[in-house]
Amino acid sequence: MGKGATVAAALIGGAGAIGLTAWAVGRAKGVPPAGSLSITALPGSLPSSGGSVAVTATATGIAVGTSLTIYANGVALTSAPLPADGTLPFTWVAPPNAGATAVVDALQVKAGSIVSNTANVTVVGATAARYHVRGDVVDAAGAGIVGAAVKLIGKQRYFGTTRLGGRYDFLGVAPGAYTLTASATGYVTKSLAVTVVATDVMDPALVLT
Repeated sequence: MGKGATVAAALIGGAGAIGLTAWAVGRAKGVPPAGSLSITALPGSLPSSGGSVAVTATATGIAVGTSLTIYANGVALTSAPLPADGTLPFTWVAPPNAGATAVVDALQVKAGSIVSNTANVTVVGATAARYHVRGDVVDAAGAGIVGAAVKLIGKQRYFGTTRLGGRYDFLGVAPGAYTLTASATGYVTKSLAVTVVATDVMDPALVLT
């Protein structure tokens, strides 16, 4: 037996045979190569009626054709082979939420033991509490400014115009942090931070100069 044959025999009979066998078994079972996965879901917030969410799974260092499975709250939504460009798009329809509390759906993608980050989609409650924001827009002398444009911008958007006495009203405001802004011809626009927690917000005055 020559030197080359001796080396080959050592590999076959020793630790090399174990390594080769493990590699062959792994390939036979379709175990994906080491790599990473990420997932995005847009939009991240939906009304109580639910709606379509654009989900994109992205793979790095994973072989083309490897089976990817997208999950919502641990339940498989779809499985498909990884395309050549490394991304797997999917449209998921989030179910409506008839309750009072927002529902957070957790989306992930998996390939064998490789698991992505979690992308959350929030569906607000249909019967969630709403509140009243009311106040006045006045000039430097305290006189109400009629016809001023007022907007309340935050997780939702509300728009209005002041009436007699400079009074504005926003009804059905969802809890959250907002920026209240008033503007009128001949005056400098003014903004005020408003937080709606668990009660109505009354009489935040905006003084325009």
